[in-house]
Amino acid sequence: MKKIAALMLCGIMTLSLAACGGGGGTGGNGGGGNSGAKVSGEIIDTGVFSALLPDGWYNYPVTDMWSENDELDPDALRFCKNMKNEEELFYTAYLQINRYDADAYILDMRDMYDDVIDVDFTIDGVQWTGFTGMYGDYENFIIQAAKEGVIFYVSGVMNGERSSFTLDDPEVQAILGSCTLD
Repeated sequence: MKKIAALMLCGIMTLSLAACGGGGGTGGNGGGGNSGAKVSGEIIDTGVFSALLPDGWYNYPVTDMWSENDELDPDALRFCKNMKNEEELFYTAYLQINRYDADAYILDMRDMYDDVIDVDFTIDGVQWTGFTGMYGDYENFIIQAAKEGVIFYVSGVMNGERSSFTLDDPEVQAILGSCTLD
C-alpha cells in the first residue's frame, strides 16, 4: 500500500510541476560522469523528444491528463526497469522524463522527503541537478537539466520489490544522456 501511495505521489508531483516553482541546490553526491558506457536498447520518440529505452526496461505509456481521448502525452516518457507487463508497475523501479519549456515554473519538492541528498553531476557536458530522498521505504529522486532550450525533468522511484537502480548506473546515465528534442 505504501508503494502505491509513493508512486501516486510521484505522478501527482510530476503533473503539478509546470504550475509551481522553486529553486534547488547543487553539490552533494550522486550521479556519475558521462553516458559513455555502451548500453543497447531502442530510441523511443514521442514526436516532441526522444530517449533511449535500455534492453530489459519497459516503456510504460503516459497518458496526457488534458486529453479527452486518453492520448499519450508527447512531453513525457516513463521507463520501468525489468518490468515485463503493466501489472508489475507497482513492483519495479522507474523513472519518468518530462519535457518543459525553459521558462517553466518548477516546484522544489525537497520538503516532501526525508534524508534528502542534493545531487549535481554532468553527463556529456550537460549539468543535472536535483536530489534523492526517502518517501516511506522508497528512495525517490528528482533531477533536471537545461538542454536544447528546454528543461528535461526526471523523477522516479529507485528501489522496487523486483528491481532497483542508482543515478550512477550506466543504463540510467545512457537514458539521461540520450534525451533530445526531435
